[in-house]
Amino acid sequence: IKGAFNGALTDKEGHFELANGGTLFLDDVGNLSYETQASLLEVIKERKFKRVGGTKEIPFDVRLVVASHENLQDAYKKGTFREELYHRFNEFSINVPTLSQRKDDIPLFAGFFLQRTKAETGKLIQGFDEEVMECFLNYSWPGNLSELRTVIHRAALLTNYHKISIHSLPHEIIPSQSSGMRLHAFDHTGILKKDTRLNNSNDKAEYEIILNVLRKVNFNKSKAAGLLNIDSKTLHNKIRTYRGNSRSGSIEHK
Repeated sequence: IKGAFNGALTDKEGHFELANGGTLFLDDVGNLSYETQASLLEVIKERKFKRVGGTKEIPFDVRLVVASHENLQDAYKKGTFREELYHRFNEFSINVPTLSQRKDDIPLFAGFFLQRTKAETGKLIQGFDEEVMECFLNYSWPGNLSELRTVIHRAALLTNYHKISIHSLPHEIIPSQSSGMRLHAFDHTGILKKDTRLNNSNDKAEYEIILNVLRKVNFNKSKAAGLLNIDSKTLHNKIRTYRGNSRSGSIEHK
């Protein structure tokens, strides 16, 4: 309510109040603190709540749907989740299989995420190389659909061809035998220099991704770091490492 804390300038309806008569979805409930779990349990039991700073009890009628990446039954047995709250939630359960358990869906989801990425970026990418889809089908996808979406978005940004190739994938996606490729170093003008080799296959894949991004942004380190979703210091450290590990060639600082 207004004046309940600094910045509370007006009365504001909360989610339970807004969802009254409908459905409220709570995601990742396994991450709730133990104290918040206690408050939520009380609200669910009494079917009433008070606004922060208020004294009036407000009744509500809400269908509650919750989701969790964590196994809540294991969590309450470990003491990190309240058992009574778990049983309140567990009136009806749906177990969604992991992406690795429904591999037939991977090409469908990959195509969907590629179409959405094309609409966002304006890139004219026709699809995936066969070895890319093979990598997708053989990978375990611990991050499920969120990871697949991120991998495809990143690969699309790094692709300058009609199809996404294996060279645009993160190193953890690529089997070791597929990542022993020959790498090339470019100077600040983007001109191909001498072939260079790195000792570790994962490093090779990452090195090529960094080189492709640097070329795309004309070797602007700040822009490259943004596209790679890392900070500039991390990018500079990686470049120094690769310069030290390569037998020839370099990435010039700009």
